[in-house]
Amino acid sequence: MLVEQSRGPQEFPHGPDVIGNPGGHGRCHSQRLMTAAEVVKCKPASQRRPVVFPFLRESVGESGEAPRTHADAEILAFDMGCTDSVGIGLPHVAVARRVVQLGVVKRRLQHARRQRYLQHVHDTLELLGEPSALANTHAQTVMDIETALANASLTRGDRRDPHKLFHKLKRRQLQALTPSFRWSAYFASALMKGTSVINVTEPAFFDKLQTLLETRDLDDWKTYLRWHLVHAKAPHLSSPFANANFDFYQKYLRGVEVMQPRWKRCVRQVDRDLGEALGQVFVQKTFGSDTKARALKMTNEIEAAMQSEIEQLPWMGDATKKRALEKLHAIANKIGYPDRWRNYSSIKILRDDYFGNVEQATIFEFHRQLAKIGKPVDRDEWQMTPPTVHAYYDAQMNDINFPADLLRLSVGLHVIIAVGQPKPTGAGERNYTRGIRRGVWRRIRDVLGPDEASYSWCLVDNTCPECSSGWAYTWVLN
Repeated sequence: MLVEQSRGPQEFPHGPDVIGNPGGHGRCHSQRLMTAAEVVKCKPASQRRPVVFPFLRESVGESGEAPRTHADAEILAFDMGCTDSVGIGLPHVAVARRVVQLGVVKRRLQHARRQRYLQHVHDTLELLGEPSALANTHAQTVMDIETALANASLTRGDRRDPHKLFHKLKRRQLQALTPSFRWSAYFASALMKGTSVINVTEPAFFDKLQTLLETRDLDDWKTYLRWHLVHAKAPHLSSPFANANFDFYQKYLRGVEVMQPRWKRCVRQVDRDLGEALGQVFVQKTFGSDTKARALKMTNEIEAAMQSEIEQLPWMGDATKKRALEKLHAIANKIGYPDRWRNYSSIKILRDDYFGNVEQATIFEFHRQLAKIGKPVDRDEWQMTPPTVHAYYDAQMNDINFPADLLRLSVGLHVIIAVGQPKPTGAGERNYTRGIRRGVWRRIRDVLGPDEASYSWCLVDNTCPECSSGWAYTWVLN
């Protein structure tokens, strides 16, 4: 409705043509139109997928079409943000692994999931037009390649150790690790010509990838890539593909009984692809300047209350108080919406091409992320869109982010913070104070003295009376 109410790109110069033109992503709503056209486009693409990747040594001389999107890069078993281990259709590496150390019950569950995944791959390939017997053979090929890749991947537990995920290599070192893959050609096609150092998160994975590139037939890789193309695009295809994808990944693996109505999925897609363009319309229609001013006033009062209470804490030493106040005052408050809107004007939206519009948005984001390499961190960037009912504290950036829709719902409950006044109950205030608590705690926990450490748990779970001289501090920290 917000998109339909807007007056178009003249009103929002940094948005694509879809703003004010529901024909672009609005085609997503049309089941009749989605059924025929989008599959026709995806099917030929799946047949020529090996040509899209002319970077394998076996395919030298074929067309040099570039990997246009992050999804294109991902299906060849690596992630271009840094070379990482992906390209496995099961959501958890442990499910794809053949682990003999598991107990009987877990082995049976793992086997059942692998068999269901095998059936899902078969069914999807059948939807592409493959005969059942051929789809069975190709599904097993996909499973064999993915199992080998999974067995060479780090587990979830290992990936929590940052030291295991950082291995800087120069281009020549990466090429030596996987000589069967032409990295220079890939980087040039992906417009990454200036990238000289790459973080290879899992060298063992790429060592195994090299072995597979040497030992598996080219036809096996064509099958693998064809499957992953359709798998990546399934939510944007016709109902048979979207339903098959939902039945396995959502219903079977996650227990979600019913797929969301098409209109909800379409709205989410617009928010994902063009979130700040949609956000401009949302803010103009629903979030007035007075709402942002009140939210800023709320955050300033919360910080002032916390500063007052920190300064009066009897158990915290002066040095620790100084560190805590430095952290408190360094927090950046992002309220409502970005100060600078993202420019989507390079995206060309067509009224009759929903699948192509999603591809255009993906290409845009792929190159937007690549453009960050070698540049200072953009501390004004938001990780949520204005129409989101959520909030987050980013410990690395030391900022708290409150999208407009959360504040629109909660700021009306604001009660000025002062010792002796009623306890505030607004969702925005609770979320904000939780963010402050975690941020300050992370900053001071390594410098607490022995006496301070005995009380430090109050910062997380304030239940001891010595930690607070009044309810304001108790509430601010909880």
